[in-house]
Amino acid sequence: MYRYFILTLALCFIAPTHKAYAELVDYIVPQKSITEIHYQYGNQKNPFNNTDTFTTVITTQNASIWNWGTTFFFVDYVDDSFDADGLNFNDENIYTEAYLSLSLNKIFNTDLSFGPLKDIAPMIGMNYSRDPDIIKYTPGLRLSWDIPGFAFLNTDFLGYIDDSPGKGQNTANAPAEDDSWFIDVNYLYPFSFKEQKFMVTGHAEFVKGRDLDDPVVSGTKKDWFLAQTQLRWDAGHALFNKPNKLFLGSEVQYWNNKLGTDTDEHIAQLLAVVRF
Repeated sequence: MYRYFILTLALCFIAPTHKAYAELVDYIVPQKSITEIHYQYGNQKNPFNNTDTFTTVITTQNASIWNWGTTFFFVDYVDDSFDADGLNFNDENIYTEAYLSLSLNKIFNTDLSFGPLKDIAPMIGMNYSRDPDIIKYTPGLRLSWDIPGFAFLNTDFLGYIDDSPGKGQNTANAPAEDDSWFIDVNYLYPFSFKEQKFMVTGHAEFVKGRDLDDPVVSGTKKDWFLAQTQLRWDAGHALFNKPNKLFLGSEVQYWNNKLGTDTDEHIAQLLAVVRF
């Protein structure tokens, strides 16, 4: 009799604990996660002296879907193999961006969709560039759209809050700036042609210009528009019967007023992507 009582009592404690653990796992383990490594090679422009140099960009990025929203980050290693300009521009630099969004549909367990709008998500992010010592914080809002054919299509409205130390502390740094804002549209559109699989993915952003806020230098950064579009061919599917693992293609980059200067850039870069 006592054994049944003890067993019943133990189950009363274990069952809720197990349920709580299961709910915790739902929140701390992503429902879906994709990691990619990109290799890009193209003739990029240095906007500070208008020279063109063949540049290697190796990117590691991850996109994850969670029970409460999404996360995305990438880390670029950039090297133009040209140190003689003395500007420390793209000389083995590290650049990273990270974003977290909270789906209101998931958090409130409801459906906030309206017409083509399928979700609204508060966001927070950070941009960091190592060599110029640039730090930006990017709070804002994401609108997610339900458009036929697109795997995802988002419009992000974000602040561009500067927390960089500026040239006042280190003359090798980029100057500190006033705060600003930007709009980013990001997307993925998969399609097939005969037996071949392709996708078009990328983003386009408009960043509002701002004044420098630095004790050493003064000036203004212009509005800029940047569009980076990748056309990928699913080489893993075509060559090895392993879809969504290896992609080959090109990234076209158009940058009006690159980094807030008077320089425009329009280039095509070789692209290879390995997905895990």
